[in-house]
Amino acid sequence: MNNKQQIRLELRQRRRSLLSDEIRARSLRISSTLFSSDEYKSAAAVLVFISTQIEVDTSFIIEQACKDNKVIAAPRCHKDNNVMSFYEICSYDDLEVGAFNIREPREKCKLLTDFKNSLCVVPGLGYDLNGNRIGFGRGYYDRFLQHYEGISAGVCFDDFVYDTLPHDNTDIRVDMIATESRLIRTGL
Repeated sequence: MNNKQQIRLELRQRRRSLLSDEIRARSLRISSTLFSSDEYKSAAAVLVFISTQIEVDTSFIIEQACKDNKVIAAPRCHKDNNVMSFYEICSYDDLEVGAFNIREPREKCKLLTDFKNSLCVVPGLGYDLNGNRIGFGRGYYDRFLQHYEGISAGVCFDDFVYDTLPHDNTDIRVDMIATESRLIRTGL
């Protein structure tokens, strides 16, 4: 087992120990940090993952982006070619259980193809101060971000941000990280 795999396992275990009320309260503060950024304010579209129980709760981001009249798009994973596409959603009714038992946009949703002036909210188990992340290990976001033209923003609990994390040449760094207490610009 390599160092990244070991860290991923440890981060998952730490995440599972968080109480759901704590995740919600901390996620609200993370969302507020994101909303205060110029990148969020100026984005016409917000690409956002649909959170699972151990992730930063993205429902606050979805709700605020809707109030702010932004286009909201969520990922749909294509297991056959290991890529993901983003589809516009208007409500949680536009979601169904998809790949990896994660809620995804229904096939009837409109495919988003223009990512100019967009902000992509990226999941991660942990981040470092340079924008490197330990994700869930499937590489979907790294493959997407390789060609993404907008701004990428990780959302992360304060105590899951490290000085450095292991990474390799296929890992794509995020432009900024929103936590409960700060917005970290990674210098990209």
